[in-house]
Amino acid sequence: MKSSRGEAERQDGMLPNFASVAIAERELFGQRDRSLRWLESFARKHSVELARTPADLESLEDLYFRLFEDGGGWLMRRNRSTFEFAMGVFLGAVAVAHGAQWSVYESPFAPGHFGLAVSRGLLTVVLNEYGTGWDRRPNNRRRRLLRRDYDKNFGESNRLR
Repeated sequence: MKSSRGEAERQDGMLPNFASVAIAERELFGQRDRSLRWLESFARKHSVELARTPADLESLEDLYFRLFEDGGGWLMRRNRSTFEFAMGVFLGAVAVAHGAQWSVYESPFAPGHFGLAVSRGLLTVVLNEYGTGWDRRPNNRRRRLLRRDYDKNFGESNRLR
């Protein structure tokens, strides 16, 4: 997919707006912590333990599709956006557990708009909308895209980035 400055401005303009980096860090890191606590509790209620390993990304994606498909779209009716946001945050938590760092990204295209991100070397992945519409992602027939994205961006073969 081609990207353009206009598309970058549009996407970054949807990130939350904060008056300063300090406020953005406080709010986004707080949201991260609440989201991870919610996800780990929610997963436990569905007999899934998340220890922040790369293999847990597969378990999380399995849970997502099991809940989405079983019971007539359970996620559609209840906590879908919360779950999808938490999927992105959990990808970040796994990356941080294996050498990345949490960061706050300030958009160069939409000043004052910030995203929760993970960084390692020159790579920064913004997580705010990462899990949105996960069931409609292309190239995910085997339902292992979360793990593949982790391996591509943060896996062992990418340690030197």
